[in-house]
Amino acid sequence: KAVKNTDFKIGSAFATVYLRADCSYFEDLPPYTNDEKISSAIANQIGENKLQPTSFYVQYNKQTGNAIVLATQSNKK
Repeated sequence: KAVKNTDFKIGSAFATVYLRADCSYFEDLPPYTNDEKISSAIANQIGENKLQPTSFYVQYNKQTGNAIVLATQSNKK
């Protein structure tokens, strides 16, 4: 499953998503977020309860407001 558009929402803030096959790059994320909030928002937007830690890797840089998400082959649809 994949996010269908490049607008990504965490709480009341929107960020931009750059979709790639195995890696997505997020920018303009709110400063109050963290890896867990990003994972939860992604799971919600793809219709899952939770992202499996063995299938997704999220890294958020609070100083820049950017994040990357890596997905394993089994999660690409």
